[in-house]
Amino acid sequence: MSRIVPRTAPHCPELSHTVPQNLDWIREQQAIEHLDEFAHTLALILISAAAREQQLSFHFSGNQAVHFVTMADTEEKNPRSASAGHVLHTGGCHCGAVRFQVFASPDLLVFDCNCSICTMKQNRHFIVPKNQFTLVQGLENLTTYTFNTHTAKHTFCRTCGVQSFYTPRSNPDGYGVAPHCLDQGTVRSITVEDFCGQQWEESMQKHHSIRSMSKPASK
Repeated sequence: MSRIVPRTAPHCPELSHTVPQNLDWIREQQAIEHLDEFAHTLALILISAAAREQQLSFHFSGNQAVHFVTMADTEEKNPRSASAGHVLHTGGCHCGAVRFQVFASPDLLVFDCNCSICTMKQNRHFIVPKNQFTLVQGLENLTTYTFNTHTAKHTFCRTCGVQSFYTPRSNPDGYGVAPHCLDQGTVRSITVEDFCGQQWEESMQKHHSIRSMSKPASK
C-alpha cells in the first residue's frame, strides 16, 4: 500500500571546528581499529576536521577506512544525477554535527517499516546505493546499534540522538536515508509504501524491486 504524504523537513546548521594542518598524518590514522576508544574518537575528529579544511568529503564505511574525495569531484563521480533525473539532496541531524549529501530522485519512494525497532524510532527511509551517498562531516559523532542478525547498522548522532541515515537489513550494500532529515528545497514529492518488517523474510520474497534499489546505476 502506498500513500502520498506532505513534504516537511528541518534545516540543520553547520558547525565550526578547529582544523589541523597535517592531512597526511591524519590519513595515516585510518588504521584506527587498533587504537583504544579515546584515540579512536580523537583520530576521527581530526579526519573530519581536516577533510572540511581541504574541501574534501569522505565516504562513510562503518568504523573502517575513510575514503576521501574532493567536493568538486562528487557530482562527476555520480553521473546518474543528470541522466536519471536525480538531484543533490543535503541533510543532517538536529544538532548539525552530522551532515551528508545524497543523489536521488526529487520524487522519493519512502518505506514505512513496522518491525520492532522501526516502529519505536519511526524509521521512514528511502534507499540509495552507497556510491550515491557521501558523509560530509560527523563521522566521529556517530554511534551504531545492532541486534539480531547484526546486518542492519542503526547509526545515530551521539549528541542529539537523531538517525539521519543507516544501513538497512534489506539493503546492506546501500543506505536508508531519512527524508525528514533532508534540507528543504530539493524534494518534490514523497510516496510512502508500507513494509511488513514483522514478517521480514516473507515481505522480502514478495517485494520485486527493493533489493535493486541499492545497486549502482549502470553507466
